[in-house]
Amino acid sequence: ILEANKAFPWKGKERKIFWRGCPNDFRRHAWDDKAAMFQHYVNQPRFKLCLMSHQHPEYLDAGFNHTGLAPWLVDFIKPYIKTGLPASQQLKYAFLPVVDGLMPAFTGFLWPLLSNSVVFKQESSESQWFYDALVPYEHYIPIKHDMSDIIEKYLWAIQNEKKCQQI
Repeated sequence: ILEANKAFPWKGKERKIFWRGCPNDFRRHAWDDKAAMFQHYVNQPRFKLCLMSHQHPEYLDAGFNHTGLAPWLVDFIKPYIKTGLPASQQLKYAFLPVVDGLMPAFTGFLWPLLSNSVVFKQESSESQWFYDALVPYEHYIPIKHDMSDIIEKYLWAIQNEKKCQQI
């Protein structure tokens, strides 16, 4: 990541939120009613992020790059499946959200912190060992757990370029 940072300086980054991941937002329960299962899933943060990407492609490029632990969801999420990128190539984007899955983000949070991109960190009741050392608007921009303010935070970031460069 530190080497890849040299290829993507802040000034040349695409001013877009970029995320790829798997749809592991929640544990599969013994759902008797598939419609209820999918209704539950549309309220999960990773799905919402991908949905917003379809609604606001000028701000977001988010998608599932594999089914992860949820191959039973593949037909449902098919419109949101996109090609993945290695972390070193994701650095061409200015804004990288960190979104919990079945557990709080760990390695998916560490490398963005080392990048010269701005991390958008989802609020969470979950924690990793290093979270207490991080300060909002110093190390990351906080976003609500349900993703409802990610566009608002994106617009704030665009209007606060110098602050983002410090973050």
